[in-house]
Amino acid sequence: MKRRAAVLVLLVAAGCRGEKKPAADPAAAHALLDQYMGTVEQVAKGGSLEVLQPELAAQEKKATELKATGAVSDEFFRRYQRLLGVTRAATIPDPGEAEKKTILDFLDSVEGKKDRVVEGGMAQIGPALVEEILSLHMLADGTTDRAAARQKYLGGAGG
Repeated sequence: MKRRAAVLVLLVAAGCRGEKKPAADPAAAHALLDQYMGTVEQVAKGGSLEVLQPELAAQEKKATELKATGAVSDEFFRRYQRLLGVTRAATIPDPGEAEKKTILDFLDSVEGKKDRVVEGGMAQIGPALVEEILSLHMLADGTTDRAAARQKYLGGAGG
């Protein structure tokens, strides 16, 4: 009986080591992230914030469809939704308490809990967005090698 338990523990440990389960269709997950990045870059290069909200809504709809078909995992979907939500919260003109809480919760989740005040919109959440997007790419690929993912998706930028 002890031998079976030891073998079971070893099998579980081996299964948990090093790799995460990838999204059902990594290409679908990466396409969502690419679309998000394209939208944010468009707005950053002088596009109007007015185009941002409809684009985020379209991306949310697409993500919901992909989740329904199993093309993206529940975890990827949850975190992608959070990415869209924090982007919305950071880009509305006069954020209320709910939006500030969304931003603070996101920052705490990605960067760790710190005393902070919401004051910088996208500039304040930018570094955490980069890290979350990188984490989502890793989730889609089923990897935990952050350095390799950083090189692949960011060209080594950001850190």
